[in-house]
Amino acid sequence: MKSSAHRLLLAGVVIMHWCTTTASAAEVCCFVGTTDYAGHITVTTTAAAMDGLTKIDVNTSFESTSMFWFGVHYLVEEVSTWRAGRLETVALNSRYLLGTHIVRQQWDYFQRGPEGLYAHRVQAKTLTDFSLRHPGFVRHWDPATFGSRGFKITSPRRRSVASI
Repeated sequence: MKSSAHRLLLAGVVIMHWCTTTASAAEVCCFVGTTDYAGHITVTTTAAAMDGLTKIDVNTSFESTSMFWFGVHYLVEEVSTWRAGRLETVALNSRYLLGTHIVRQQWDYFQRGPEGLYAHRVQAKTLTDFSLRHPGFVRHWDPATFGSRGFKITSPRRRSVASI
């Protein structure tokens, strides 16, 4: 499984690199493949440029069956905005499921500030906890809504400043 994760990361980085060169209007790159443990991976990258701003949206879905009675499913979406070759924001939405059981859902949002990137996080392990901690974000709990745009952090927990 570890080698599958490394291949997934490498595929995402390569595809993101291909699609982050200058986007003329909108470009879409899609990669579909298989891995060991009956794994399936899909990576779709969309790059769009408008008014000096480039938005890159990378959606990744990885499923495998390491043991015959349950499957592992990872969903990852990264949306970044760039202006004049400089990263302005990046949002990372990741889900991890065993079968249909949600193990973890986490949203990180980084926004450039005067001292570097400011990080915010939305995270919870249960729907009840999620509803209490992040009521404005509950509509994103269901994995069926994954990648459903409208990715705006509401009531995030502030994290530390990262100088980049």
